[in-house]
Amino acid sequence: MQYQVLVEHRAHDLFFATVVGVPDCVAEGATQEEALTNAKAVLKARLARSGLFTIELEGPSAKSAANPW
Repeated sequence: MQYQVLVEHRAHDLFFATVVGVPDCVAEGATQEEALTNAKAVLKARLARSGLFTIELEGPSAKSAANPW
């Protein structure tokens, strides 16, 4: 799987990496590369103790779609 990571240069020798679309999955490092490496480790650990699931919801019936109130 591939994930997009936003890397921000916050201050001298401080980079923050945020995995896009994964709440609270952030890491920091002294370089951009270190922040990315740390973000990868954080994401791997999170996925190891989590699961990704797809759920389906039924759409509104024709009757409720015609008059939502």
